[in-house]
Amino acid sequence: MYTASQLIREDETLKEFVKRYKNTFLEVTSGDLRLKRSHGYFYQIQGQLHITRRKVCHFIVFVNRIQPLFTERIARDEGFWSIKCFPGWRNFIKSVCCQN
Repeated sequence: MYTASQLIREDETLKEFVKRYKNTFLEVTSGDLRLKRSHGYFYQIQGQLHITRRKVCHFIVFVNRIQPLFTERIARDEGFWSIKCFPGWRNFIKSVCCQN
């Protein structure tokens, strides 16, 4: 397994790298770089926001000293939590914590 810092070329931006190498947790949507909404990191962030009752999370990616930090402000999404996260979380809690 390689990290982005090993694969990114010195002359390309993080956005260019993501467009070229699609197997990352980032995507380009409407010209903007963002965390993939289907990636486990997004699910983790939504779960943490819900459990801690926070409104936002600042997702930060460090690639190397040449690239600027990538930051994305991710807001809590109650609809995403209710539909995508909560059912799996509930099943996990039942199977781990509530066994007879």
